[in-house]
Amino acid sequence: MDEPRPLSRAVEIGRVLLKYRNAGVFSSVDPDDPLLQDAKAESIPEGKPEEFVKDLEALGPTFIKIGQGLSTRPDFVPQPYIDALERMQDDVAPIPFEQIREVIESELGVRLTKMFATFDETPLAAASLAQVHSATLRDGRAVAVKVQRPNIAAGIRDDLDLLASLAGKADRFSDVGRRVGFAGWVSEFRKSLIAELDYRSEADNLETFATHLASYPHLFAPKFLPDFSTAHVLTMEMVSGQKVTRLSELRRLENPLTEVAAELMRAYLDQIFVHGLIQADPHPGNFLLTRDNRLALLDLGMVAHIPPRMRDRLLKLMLATVDGRGEDAAESAIALGTRLEDFDEAGFVRDNSQMVAK
Repeated sequence: MDEPRPLSRAVEIGRVLLKYRNAGVFSSVDPDDPLLQDAKAESIPEGKPEEFVKDLEALGPTFIKIGQGLSTRPDFVPQPYIDALERMQDDVAPIPFEQIREVIESELGVRLTKMFATFDETPLAAASLAQVHSATLRDGRAVAVKVQRPNIAAGIRDDLDLLASLAGKADRFSDVGRRVGFAGWVSEFRKSLIAELDYRSEADNLETFATHLASYPHLFAPKFLPDFSTAHVLTMEMVSGQKVTRLSELRRLENPLTEVAAELMRAYLDQIFVHGLIQADPHPGNFLLTRDNRLALLDLGMVAHIPPRMRDRLLKLMLATVDGRGEDAAESAIALGTRLEDFDEAGFVRDNSQMVAK
């Protein structure tokens, strides 16, 4: 049995929120919120960017996932924190291999050595919800095995409940909360994160995206192996390559990759306007460039569905922007959003028109 924690979960989270509030990361947090009073009573020094990553990892999968999201949001987070958070995209502290072995054998009902000819105990990547290990099947095929961290679902749900409470109060009592609408963000985050815990959905997404990408010679989604996959274990063909943000200058000079980039852009336009199904977690850790300059779309656990009416509004927004019609673009953006109590429509239309004109 695990040792009892010396601090309640609310205090643990509260300490981190308050520690980085002055840095601008959680500036909307109200230090007088009753949920944070126990944490506030302590002397909490202001944190630094590298400490922020370690603190989020210590809080567990929910907050690692939040860190990954923040790593792509320079509008929310100061640049030094963005630089530190980029490591969380695919380089989270791993868990012991014995725990991974237990999950695989429990899920598949067979000893690890019976299923795989080889299985590397050192993970290829460790992320918020899972680790990926390289292995070889008995028939010689190289595969990547994605294994969910054990016993995380209940803790994630508890964390989301606490975050929903804090977000609701931030929306009511802070200016930035009224502007951003944190409660709605937490609600959407809850839906996508809970769905991501079931790898059967990701397996379906892999098949769907493989079909959607068939007309793009430089893009693909890995094939999954149903006989070696469950709700918490997903086995896929091995894809060898480099993370797109780690390509050398020499390789970019020899292979400008403009065609790959153009295909990726067209594929995303297809996802939005044709299929209504988007890879919703497109941070650099989820794209891998192979030796033959093909781009693999990895980690399709988090996808977003776009209904037809929203697709139509998004198309109007894009066309208005391309045509330089700022007022029309502003109207389309307003139709896509939710009006908050302090929304300045005239100011938004004016600023949007000026931005589009430039």
